[in-house]
Amino acid sequence: QPLAFGTLFMLAWLAQVLLIGIAPPIGIPIVLMLTPSISFGLMAAVGEVRAKRFPRPKLLIEGLRGAPTRRRAMLHLGLIYGAVMMAWLVLWLGSVDWESLMKLDGSEAAIKAFLEKNPQFQLRLAMVSFGNVLMLGVATHAGALVYWNRLSAFAAVGTTLAAMFRNAAAF
Repeated sequence: QPLAFGTLFMLAWLAQVLLIGIAPPIGIPIVLMLTPSISFGLMAAVGEVRAKRFPRPKLLIEGLRGAPTRRRAMLHLGLIYGAVMMAWLVLWLGSVDWESLMKLDGSEAAIKAFLEKNPQFQLRLAMVSFGNVLMLGVATHAGALVYWNRLSAFAAVGTTLAAMFRNAAAF
């Protein structure tokens, strides 16, 4: 069901961008907090397809449905993910000269000049991307442990990190 998965992914992405656009100061933390639940929803969609059922958009909020303890654990996981990602963003992008970056006109010369004045910028973006990929992997798999195995958020994150560390060679 590639079209269904693509549609679910685009729907999730569009909802997140819309939330950030409507309320930027609170939209980013809310989107970060909901990311593990949405990622879990995409994983649950795989189960639906394997069971020969069509994955529906409600799967994107499946992690927040059901028992209150499960919902609370998923929200705690979202808080952990959001806090780690906000700290990671501040660590790597906090010292970027955003004013100069926003004034770029898009020309190759202007971009070259900005990169010459800010030689660490590309490394900083790469580190943010690396951290994001790593944390998305943690959040997605920890979300599955919270939902299906009913682990607490901290236990799920610990179990996921231990599994990722043991399988580092595969990554």
